[in-house]
Amino acid sequence: MRKAVVLTVSVSVFIVILLAGAIYLLSKNDVENKFETIQANQALNIKQTGNYYVYFFNQDCGYCKDVEDKIDRKFTNNNLFLVDMKKSENKSFEYNWEEHRKKYDKVVGEVIDGNRKFFTGESEKKYKSPITDKQFGQVSYELVNGDKYVKFDSSANPEAIYAVDMTPRLNVSILNSSGLKIGGTPTLIEVKKGKIVKYMHGYEVNHFLEGENSSVKNQ
Repeated sequence: MRKAVVLTVSVSVFIVILLAGAIYLLSKNDVENKFETIQANQALNIKQTGNYYVYFFNQDCGYCKDVEDKIDRKFTNNNLFLVDMKKSENKSFEYNWEEHRKKYDKVVGEVIDGNRKFFTGESEKKYKSPITDKQFGQVSYELVNGDKYVKFDSSANPEAIYAVDMTPRLNVSILNSSGLKIGGTPTLIEVKKGKIVKYMHGYEVNHFLEGENSSVKNQ
């Protein structure tokens, strides 16, 4: 009888372990199952023949899910590495959006009786499409009323209209001189001999994945 009880307990424990393993695997997406996950501080130090890519993602990022099927088809499992930006050890590599907001967001009008009134030279149309910046390319904005902007700045004027700059000021030159920073997810970088040769963020990742029909191989 005692042996039967011990056997039953052992089987139960084994089943629990199997279920835990299955739940863990199911919680990971196909990309995580196929490619090796590394820490952000390893991104530029992989010993690899030729160029390789590092994909920065977050499981809570809806746009990441949109591009990951394409990533799965595009890359082989020896030329792409993953970094989960939700993990605490990678947080120090996040772009400083608080400082960005202070420097680049601006007041472009005011809300009067529930209606938006823009300052001279400003308009809703001006910010509907990205604005070209010579150094950083296409800079996108979002118009936000002050009562909503308080999530960025508690001292915001609730009657103002803010042009919220959505584009991190990052490029290959800055990243290689000042160190790796990730402005958000998804982000994809190409690395050659410890240096970033291509940096893609947001919609740029999707454009890159759709721009080439063949799989990306080590170069």
